[in-house]
Amino acid sequence: MRHSIGVIFILLLFGCDDESVLPPSNTDTSAGDVLVINEGGFQRGNASLGLYNFSTNGYLSNLYKNVNQQPVGDVFQSIASHNGEYWLVVNNSGKIIVIDSIDLKIKHEITGFKSPRYVHFYKNTKAFVSDLYGNEIAVVNTQTYRIDNFIPIDGWTDQMNMVDDRLFIANRERPFVFVVDPIAEVVVDSISVAHNPNSLAVLRNSLVAVLCEGRLGSNDVPKFQLIHPDSLRVVNEVSLDIGGKPSLLRVSPVNGNIYFAFKGIHYIHPLTYKVENKIIDMPESNVYGFDIDPVTGNFYFSDAKDYLQKSDVYIYKGETKVNQFVSGIITNGFVFR
Repeated sequence: MRHSIGVIFILLLFGCDDESVLPPSNTDTSAGDVLVINEGGFQRGNASLGLYNFSTNGYLSNLYKNVNQQPVGDVFQSIASHNGEYWLVVNNSGKIIVIDSIDLKIKHEITGFKSPRYVHFYKNTKAFVSDLYGNEIAVVNTQTYRIDNFIPIDGWTDQMNMVDDRLFIANRERPFVFVVDPIAEVVVDSISVAHNPNSLAVLRNSLVAVLCEGRLGSNDVPKFQLIHPDSLRVVNEVSLDIGGKPSLLRVSPVNGNIYFAFKGIHYIHPLTYKVENKIIDMPESNVYGFDIDPVTGNFYFSDAKDYLQKSDVYIYKGETKVNQFVSGIITNGFVFR
């Protein structure tokens, strides 16, 4: 959904604090508003939720705090959208905040996690929550907003995706992608992959793409691997000898093209799965967040710099930069309203 009226409402209600809105741009576009996730530094209390409007190039900081009169918490990890709500995952605070998707006011707060990372919904009944330290996946009832169950999985569980009523879960500490039956709430398989799978994406042919960066501190060559959802095995593999650790695997909702980030944005051919070229070259950048607008196909990615300064956010249409703005501390993702 596109809720441009949300920007007008918030700006009229709270006005602009210093550094909250940038000068307008002459760029004309039909894109809507974008929520900006600012992770913040560990135990620094500077996580925030911002709001960006492409047509004005205006950025409003501390949106969540302005609306709810309280900070987000410590380490704002991710957002998941479901049934008129946003679920804000706050990692080091061990909680999920559920807010209304229109007025952004708090509806519920879910606790009982150790260090939650991502949320994936199953129909209108369940939310599966991965965890950095929990050695488990939490199952949250989306009607009662309480944890109903824990599914034991050894190690750091991270990104998740669903194909054919099977939940695929990347394990950052074990070279496996685990498969969970969302109805029975049990692990039904474990798929051997390369070390440290940091991203999952479902391609248009329903193959599950996995980006494995290799063990931290090692010289492992990163891998791009494809899992067949029927055989539950790796059926293709491409080495990514790019001189570093790739991350942020993304599939364009517009054309199905495949991309990942490392000092810019790289392109993987959606049929041959070969790394074709680096379409955006930013050799000095620390790309930390990367998402693709499902309407315009524009790339939004952040440079987190030294993790202490405010991030720079760049917006590209293909290989052409169309906008840029300054966001919050450690911008790690974007949600298109």
